[in-house]
Amino acid sequence: LLNNGIFMMVGAVLVYWFIMEKTSLGYGMRATGFNKDAARASGIPVVKSISISMAISGAFAGLAGGIVALGSFKYGRVLSGMDNYGFDGIAVALVGNCTALGTSLAGLLFGLLKNAQALMQGKQIPKEITFIIQGLIVIFIALRSALKLYQEYLDKKQLQKEVGV
Repeated sequence: LLNNGIFMMVGAVLVYWFIMEKTSLGYGMRATGFNKDAARASGIPVVKSISISMAISGAFAGLAGGIVALGSFKYGRVLSGMDNYGFDGIAVALVGNCTALGTSLAGLLFGLLKNAQALMQGKQIPKEITFIIQGLIVIFIALRSALKLYQEYLDKKQLQKEVGV
């Protein structure tokens, strides 16, 4: 079920986008994420960038946890156990390609799949189907990345063969 947290999510996505795309802090964090040795060589403080990125992600995780704990509209939620948010968060970031828009769309997809479980069980469809769909999405995204890396490897080998190295 959607709750008032959707408005906080839109605000958080806009803040994330602004920080990562429009500030030098975001540029430093992205450069560090791509290659910390190259970032260090270009004068970006790598340890500071990593620490700030962890602090920002912790703030976003705390905001998300607050939204979950406060529940929808007026009714709180009793958290009886772990709801696998850590794994879902990693999968959503992977599927969303770590971009603001992609991550929010992937989060919406995974949230819809998670909330469809009760409806599916009411129609005599096992809820594990949603886990299979989520897993297949993650596998296909990872496979796409692996194929891209393999193609780069083949291109590099071909170039070395042409140069004679």
